[in-house]
Amino acid sequence: MSAKENDLYRRALDFLYKRTNYETFQKIPYEEMQRNLLRLKDFLAFLGNPEKNFKIVHIAGTKGKGTVCASLDALLRARGRRVGLFTSPHIEELTERFQINGKRCGKTFFAETLLELARLYARFEKERGDSRPLTFFEWSLVVALVLFARAEVDVAILEVGLGGKFDATNVCDADVAAITSVSYDHCDVLGSTLEEIAAEKAGIIKSPAPVVCGVGFSQILNARTARLPGAAASRRVEPETTISAADVETVRAVVRRRAEEFGAPLYQIDAISPEVAALPSPPFDDSRRWNLEIARKIANVLEPDAPAFSPETLRQAATRIVLPCRFEQVSQSPAVYVDGAHNRASVAAFVQAALERFPNRKIKILFATTVGKDVRGMLAEAAPFVDEILLTERSQEARALPIDELIRATESVLEEGFAEDDPVRRKIRVIPDFRAFLADYFARSPRSDEVLCAIGSFYFAAAVKATAKTAKR
Repeated sequence: MSAKENDLYRRALDFLYKRTNYETFQKIPYEEMQRNLLRLKDFLAFLGNPEKNFKIVHIAGTKGKGTVCASLDALLRARGRRVGLFTSPHIEELTERFQINGKRCGKTFFAETLLELARLYARFEKERGDSRPLTFFEWSLVVALVLFARAEVDVAILEVGLGGKFDATNVCDADVAAITSVSYDHCDVLGSTLEEIAAEKAGIIKSPAPVVCGVGFSQILNARTARLPGAAASRRVEPETTISAADVETVRAVVRRRAEEFGAPLYQIDAISPEVAALPSPPFDDSRRWNLEIARKIANVLEPDAPAFSPETLRQAATRIVLPCRFEQVSQSPAVYVDGAHNRASVAAFVQAALERFPNRKIKILFATTVGKDVRGMLAEAAPFVDEILLTERSQEARALPIDELIRATESVLEEGFAEDDPVRRKIRVIPDFRAFLADYFARSPRSDEVLCAIGSFYFAAAVKATAKTAKR
């Protein structure tokens, strides 16, 4: 980039990062998100409704939605479609949120578009007589829709940021809506029961457009985990946050009722097909296969007359799936992986995937998370099944869970779930400074049969990824 282009990009970032960003809040003002939707709709209308220029797939879910989005992007591009992909959060560079045909949006294209939209919004505010600003995420969505319209995409895939009903992405009318999963997360704003959380996510269903429901993988996960030593002990901690077969049916019923209310055809995923099951592990574990199955169904529902995906097309498309901080290997020697697992269900899926991938290796978990998360549930899912858990904290950032609180939560998990002589108690260590630990870890070349996995939040995964890059230089 030239100096002029760099300055343009810097000014665009400066504008965007000065907007209110709920992603950095300890508690998200969900009611305010609801109030903002009308203003956001009005601004899109002021812009000529750029979202009307392409088909839209709208994807919500507690976990798996990022993987489904990336998988669908790869499958549609395998059919020759031009695809826009809007996801969050970004890991290293803001433009990761805006992908056009498999590539990040160009920084200059992004900056010129955002700064032009900022000038138009000033005119919109003046005409409307309302000076309330859009948030960071709302601006990101508007930019994405305009970028996709200007890039003349055929399909835009929109990942919900939070919930569904009041998320900024819900200003768009989808051609297909999809719910990947429902489990306990953001309970302070979405509800304390699975039925309440499911209702918020099913809020993206608001027309007769078809709906794909991928809720059900937890049944496969529970069946496998139940056979492992330590499973019963883990379930003694926060049993109400585990997902049973009855819970799955409750959530499916919520989605079904919402679809029926709007006359929307509903397609339920019940199993992994033989073609998808045949994909190799690694990189495919059952969780990723399930999410690819959801994506395949979405693609077929969106384009019912398109030829079916052959096993070879599926395999080739699968090689294109890029998932930053989703079981991403950031070092080969020593083996270090990062994952954004940040609730009980996603940690359970991650641990199961690690056991599938590394059946004969020692698995160490480096764990840090954020305020408000189900720390006890996450630790209960990991503790019995891995060889060591290293407790740490991301930094002194506003949302980072302090190490002393993490230690207290861990002690309560051990006390409630595991006897005094249980070997699980010897697995726990405290790492005050994860960066110093990683520098030493890379320097001393640990055993070749050991795998280190950093989990607990996308932000922690990104921080470990960045530290690993520096340490490997």
